[in-house]
Amino acid sequence: MIKKILINFPTNIGDIILTFPAIDLIRASYPQSQMTAIASSYTHDFLSRYSPIDDVVVYDKHWPIKDKRKFCGKLKGGYDLMIDFKHSLLPFILRIKKHTPLIRLGKMPLHNKDKNISLVSSFLKVHKAPRGEIVLKNKEKMHMESLELKPSIFVSTYSRSRIKVYPQDKLREILKHFLPEYSVVLLGDKKSSSYYKGISLMEGVVDLSGETTLAEVYYLMVHYCQAILCVDSSLLHLASYLNLKIVALFGPTDENCYGPFSQDYRVITNDSIECRPCNKAECCRNCECMKEIESRKVIEALRMMLKADLS
Repeated sequence: MIKKILINFPTNIGDIILTFPAIDLIRASYPQSQMTAIASSYTHDFLSRYSPIDDVVVYDKHWPIKDKRKFCGKLKGGYDLMIDFKHSLLPFILRIKKHTPLIRLGKMPLHNKDKNISLVSSFLKVHKAPRGEIVLKNKEKMHMESLELKPSIFVSTYSRSRIKVYPQDKLREILKHFLPEYSVVLLGDKKSSSYYKGISLMEGVVDLSGETTLAEVYYLMVHYCQAILCVDSSLLHLASYLNLKIVALFGPTDENCYGPFSQDYRVITNDSIECRPCNKAECCRNCECMKEIESRKVIEALRMMLKADLS
C-alpha cells in the first residue's frame, strides 16, 4: 500500500509546471497518500501552494557533503513511492523500492508534459484527474482584486534568455491594433521593466512587470485573462495548464516539446530560418528566428482568439 510519496521536482519553474498534469494524475490515483515535494529554496514557496502537495522539503545542491547526508538520513526509509523528475540516484540512496525508472529510453520525441505523464504511467490507477490549484492567502487575493483589472489580453514576450525575446517595436505595433478596444496587462520579472518601457505608457495598458509573484499571476490569469501573447516561458506553461487561449511565439526552442498544450492555441514561428529550432543558449544569426516573426501574423492569430471568445 502506498501511503507516502516523495517527488523530486525539476529546478526550473517552467519545468515544474510541466509536471503538474502528471502529479494531478498521481494525486487522483492515491487520494489518501501524503505527497512530499523536494524543492529548492527558489521553488519552495510556489510548490507549497500547489494543492496536491502536502509538504515541501528543501534541498540545495551547493550544500556541503555532511548536510546532504543529513538530508538523506531524514528521508531514508520513510516513503513507499518516489517520483523522480530529475533522473537522480535518490531513489536508491533513500532505499525506496517503488520508483520511476533510472533508464529512460524515449521511442519518439514527446512534449515534455507527455514525457512526465509517461514517466509515472505504471503507477496510475486513473487517466483523468481534476486540475490542482495554486493557493493564495486572503490578503494576497484582496491585493490582486484591488487592482480592479478588466478582462484583458495578457502579454509576456520578454525572457531572461535574450534569444527568446520578441522585438519591442513589433510588440508595440501589435498592441496598437487592440488598444483601446481591449485592456492589456504586461507581465514579467523586474528585468522586463526596461523592455516594456514606453509600451507601459500606452492607454489601456496595465504594467505589472516585476510587481507580482507567480502565484499572483496564476490568480490573475484565472480571473482576468481573455488570451495571452507570450514566448516560451513559465507563464506559457502556466497558461497551458489553465487551458487558456494562447498565441505563442517560438524561435530557438522546439514547440513540439515545449509548446502550448491548452485546447485553444496558436504557435507562430519564422519557418524561413533553417537552423530553428536549435535549442541553443546563444545565437550566431542575430536572433532572426524571433526578430522576423511577422507582427501581421501575430495580430491575425490574436484577433481570431478574441473573436472566438465573443462568439
